[in-house]
Amino acid sequence: MSSTFESTDSPRTSATPRATMSRPGWVERQFTTISVAPTMLVMLIIFGLPLAFSLYLSFRGWTAERSITGGDYVGFENYAYLLGDPAFIQSLILTNVLTIVTVFFEVLLGLCIALALNREIPFIQVARTILIMPMMMTPIVAALCWKLLFDPQYGIINYLLSTDYVWLGDRYLAPVAISVVNV
Repeated sequence: MSSTFESTDSPRTSATPRATMSRPGWVERQFTTISVAPTMLVMLIIFGLPLAFSLYLSFRGWTAERSITGGDYVGFENYAYLLGDPAFIQSLILTNVLTIVTVFFEVLLGLCIALALNREIPFIQVARTILIMPMMMTPIVAALCWKLLFDPQYGIINYLLSTDYVWLGDRYLAPVAISVVNV
């Protein structure tokens, strides 16, 4: 006697789940790649092409008076000039110091705030909301607000200190002010 599931045409005697399920096609297997490809192409055009063109121009003796592709090939001469320029070295050192200092204090302050906000104290929800609000502002708006606060004539910082100090114009104090704002 044979079962109703058995087939006389095939060597298998019963239907298996693997036999009834279809294998995924090429489109299903490559769905992620197909979905991400247009975005990657746009990103490559927007960021990759200007970066490649800037790299191309960095090896040329290009000036604003010449055509966009003009200029003689100078190799690493532009880079050698930059590395020999004391102003460039000074700005490179200042940028690295600012980055190290601000990242250190951002991590330290963020950790302290996270530990403080993780406690069950009265009005903790209000404190969390007040601390999260600046993160919702775009960095450009925040930078403009800080620039107004540091304004020599109308800034609230100079008003509170009863001075007319140019905070962002001082060679030594401007990096400190920028670091404080960044943190």
